[in-house]
Amino acid sequence: PDSVIRHLHAASSGEGSDLFQYVVERNRLCMLAKNAPADLAVAQSLRFVLSTLSYARRDVLPPLLHGRRPPLRLVRNRARSYAGYLKLLPGMVADRRALRRRAPVGDDELRARWVTRADFDAATAANVEAAGTRCLDAFVAARDGTAPGGGGSREPHEPIEEVGA
Repeated sequence: PDSVIRHLHAASSGEGSDLFQYVVERNRLCMLAKNAPADLAVAQSLRFVLSTLSYARRDVLPPLLHGRRPPLRLVRNRARSYAGYLKLLPGMVADRRALRRRAPVGDDELRARWVTRADFDAATAANVEAAGTRCLDAFVAARDGTAPGGGGSREPHEPIEEVGA
């Protein structure tokens, strides 16, 4: 294929906007309802509600008790996301049933392949450390004039060819 696709994350909604937060949370819940083991999907749905209530208690209740206007953005966005999820849930459950009938692996095999939070954190830390080392190496090479195209003794840097070019 000669096509090149460029994706700009949150280009139309703006990352952090109300629309962005709404869509991200709603779609996360929908994805779980459609694809995750049932116990995980239900647990995450309930956890979302409990977390939202906790945010309301933390952010909304104290200002109200002191006669001040509370910040409602987070709680409102989460409530809207959950309402949007509930609206789409019947379709997600129907899709889930169809997917489950032809699933090549069961929930037990999926669980066996999951990455734990500890594994993820360790891998992330290793990647950050490696990236930091690469950045430091590039800084030193640029400072010393040995970076590609930096005027040092190395050959000039060749341009990188774009995908699909």
